Amino acid sequence: MKDQKEVFADQLALDYSCTAEQVKSGQHIFTRKEYRQGRRIFRGDDALVRIACVGDTFLVTAEEEMLDWCKEHLAKASPYWFLMYPHMYELDQKLREFGHQIGSAHHFYLPGGVERFDGKCPTEGISLKWYEEKDLEVFRNDNPFPEALSFIRECPDVIAVAAQKGETVLGMAGASRDCGKMWQIGINVTDAGRGMGIGTYLVTHLKREILNRGILPFYGTAESHIKSQKVAVQSGFLPAWAEVYSMKIG
Repeated sequence: MKDQKEVFADQLALDYSCTAEQVKSGQHIFTRKEYRQGRRIFRGDDALVRIACVGDTFLVTAEEEMLDWCKEHLAKASPYWFLMYPHMYELDQKLREFGHQIGSAHHFYLPGGVERFDGKCPTEGISLKWYEEKDLEVFRNDNPFPEALSFIRECPDVIAVAAQKGETVLGMAGASRDCGKMWQIGINVTDAGRGMGIGTYLVTHLKREILNRGILPFYGTAESHIKSQKVAVQSGFLPAWAEVYSMKIG
């Protein structure tokens, strides 16, 4: 696999209609939206605007009707504080002029930190069960793990791992193929598995397996989801970027 920073820059270049050199330039980048092959595809793929906060820079790709507004409002703004409510409200109000609204505002993590358990089992008697893409169909119509398995056609679930104690399932972590070289991890812990470190244990193992396959894993969560953020950090992930995109109202 390429160096992690190179994979990340290459992917954001596809997502934000620019070049990897622009991603790494340290400058705010504003581009007219293009549907590039290999981009990450979301429910908001028809978004009028997509904004990434990467360190102290903005990456913005937008349709023509939003591009000038973004240049005017973001050129002197700080990416560090952009997800705060006043900025989100202002963006949302502008989007509503075109029948859109903010569809998602998340922050994302990449590998690079210290693993809490170093891959070791946090409690005795736990076994792991791995699922490849074809094995996951059994959960499609009755899915108890909606964060681990999304069953979204544009970003299919490709691998998962469950923790069991005897016949009791304690949790599942799954990864979706959001693009060719980056897979996103999601995690669900059942009531029976809470307070045992199961989320961290599963995400750590899944992260390692994805890296072994030459793919860069990433982890996304919401600003208010403190438990999820802790799982990311304890599994050896570090914050890397934040992202906002719009979607049609209704």
